Amino acid sequence: MMGSPVQSRLSPEIGVLDRDGLAAIEAEWTDLWHRCLASPFQHPGWLLPWARHYAADRSFAVTLRLGGRLEALAPVFLWKGVLRLAGTGPSDQGDWLLTKRAEAWAGVLFAELAGVAADFRRIDLRQLPPGSSLRSALVPAGWTEAQGEGAPCHSARLAGADGLGAVSTKCRSNWRYAMRRIEREGGQVELVPAGDTPQAMEALARCHALRWRERGESGMLADPLIARFLPDAAAILARAGVLRLYRLRFGEVTAAALMVLAGHATHAYYIGGFDPAHGRLSPSSALIGFAMRQAAREGAREFDFLRGAEPYKARWGARAQPRWRRVLVREDA
Repeated sequence: MMGSPVQSRLSPEIGVLDRDGLAAIEAEWTDLWHRCLASPFQHPGWLLPWARHYAADRSFAVTLRLGGRLEALAPVFLWKGVLRLAGTGPSDQGDWLLTKRAEAWAGVLFAELAGVAADFRRIDLRQLPPGSSLRSALVPAGWTEAQGEGAPCHSARLAGADGLGAVSTKCRSNWRYAMRRIEREGGQVELVPAGDTPQAMEALARCHALRWRERGESGMLADPLIARFLPDAAAILARAGVLRLYRLRFGEVTAAALMVLAGHATHAYYIGGFDPAHGRLSPSSALIGFAMRQAAREGAREFDFLRGAEPYKARWGARAQPRWRRVLVREDA
């Protein structure tokens, strides 16, 4: 049974770190990420590059240590008088890092977060997973709150020997047919070596742009911020073992690519693209099935298609998983 803060023999050491301070504890942050079994969106390889590109002078974090060991970390940033979780925008899930050992101090940490700056009047916490303690931490004195639904993510269970047991029979059959056609035409679907990440990300950006241009739209990577952020994060995540890049190649030419973030029990398909000249080969389907099979081989239990209710996700066995939003407002605002 978990003890209360009063019963604990250890008093928490609560601190505040700026962006440079966060970079200095990257190794501790990574260790905490593993202990919390957190999502890739809470990994320093994702959030430190995010801070550099999106909120260089407005990022900081509240930390909690017990016995000198980092047990909780809440990276946030300020934007137009609102305190938000770091990663808001490109991240499909938001949360803080909090170990079981630190759960008794969640209210203390949350109150510190609410009181750390005097120039904001709202706290807007988006895309919280159902089990996040940020949803249930006590409202600090002087604040009122409202909760609502966020944008659901769509996750598929990885079942069976190849991980595709929850995929519709027709979709699974189509995937196998696509793989055979690609092989007959001399193509190769592969997991990109970590050392090839920069070149593979360039190819992904090109394929993504080609696909969206065909539809008369610009696509996610037309935003210069995310176009700079993603390659930066990918390089760090690849070194940390948290990135999986997949590509379809014909010789030295990449015809399709897929970026997957690999968590502890879930792999998440973040972005992809293909050259429409190869559209008849169903390159996106080929890469998705290959990535799901690889995730299952690595021991993952879920393959997350993240936000968006596109019909193709259901064919791969994905079902909507709720996300939540919590907004706090100062009573004197």
